[in-house]
Amino acid sequence: MDHETPPPPRDAAPSGQPPSHGQHLATVSHAGLLWDVYVEHDDDPTRTDSFAGCLCFSPAGGSSGLRPVRTAAILIEPSYEEIFYRARAFEEHHLVSLLRSLLPEDGIAAARAAAPEPEQPDLPAADDAADGELAGG
Repeated sequence: MDHETPPPPRDAAPSGQPPSHGQHLATVSHAGLLWDVYVEHDDDPTRTDSFAGCLCFSPAGGSSGLRPVRTAAILIEPSYEEIFYRARAFEEHHLVSLLRSLLPEDGIAAARAAAPEPEQPDLPAADDAADGELAGG
């Protein structure tokens, strides 16, 4: 069977580089942030009859200050192609559950704190509006 060459190992990406050399699988929303999900190959020289893969979750855009998090090698298949095929079977709620399991409680709070607040239009304060109604009525 013909096997493709796996991407480079899962080391921390230098500044300005993508967070993963894996294949992009999906983008999911959690804790007020969008997370890119990548399938990465986990090379283990002791495995000769199967190949392993993990999922890397990285805040989209990389501007949140959070680092990517990775699962253990949860995908074990006879080829690299089948690892990605199997990963595509995950539904969004499965991916979000895996992400939640990787983030400690303070990590979720940090993710929420890092999410930008939506812009609100400037409206008069409720007291100002009530005062105007009384004065004009």
